[in-house]
Amino acid sequence: MNRKKSMLSSPEWKTIPWCEKPKNSRDLLLDILIDMPGLLEDLDALNECPSSQERQRLRQELIGKCWMYDELLLDWANWICPSQQPFGSSYQPPEDEIVSPQQLAHAHGLSLYWTTCLLLYSTLASASGSSSILLPERTDPRVYIGSIAKVVPVLLRAGSGMYGQHIAALPLGVALQFAMATDSMAHEQAMLVRNFEIPRGRVVNGFLLSVNCDERRHKSQLTKIDGPESISIRAKTWAGIR
Repeated sequence: MNRKKSMLSSPEWKTIPWCEKPKNSRDLLLDILIDMPGLLEDLDALNECPSSQERQRLRQELIGKCWMYDELLLDWANWICPSQQPFGSSYQPPEDEIVSPQQLAHAHGLSLYWTTCLLLYSTLASASGSSSILLPERTDPRVYIGSIAKVVPVLLRAGSGMYGQHIAALPLGVALQFAMATDSMAHEQAMLVRNFEIPRGRVVNGFLLSVNCDERRHKSQLTKIDGPESISIRAKTWAGIR
């Protein structure tokens, strides 16, 4: 939410604690996800740069980073499920209210993957701007907002326990930021907001609202606007939509 590079993104944090323990698929995905705030910081630096020449350099550098992470994500998805691209696109939520540990793990992994894709490809789209570059279909951020909207209700089911409630906050919060910042995503907004009507979702909603109204993360004048309009304005500011 701070749009700043995390210390956990450093090579030391990614390697030293794992010297005697091999990383599993989730660990490797988190290695990519933890780098996404750094891309947001780079995007902010690009948008705030006063020099057109320097801005062009920063733009090309950021686009290059985005394609590097795109390759890492493709490799990860091909390793997990080589026969399905884009990974997880055919996900169907379990019909039973009771969620098995395997189903919860599956939903958690997908939510992390889709959140990473949303952060990466929205940054790529913003950095590319109005250029004539034709981006692949897999880079459409709206695909991942819709996917997150399908998986979050599984994480918030009573059968997912408190663990599911905790891990729902990240994908739901990120997807909402982008959905609320895009005027053409009323359907996805409704799907995401519907989660706040259930008891477990109301707890997550309270947490997300506290973050969204934090003056350390938003300009003070934005915290003084009340109602749904304030959420949309803050979301657009956070997502870098001018």
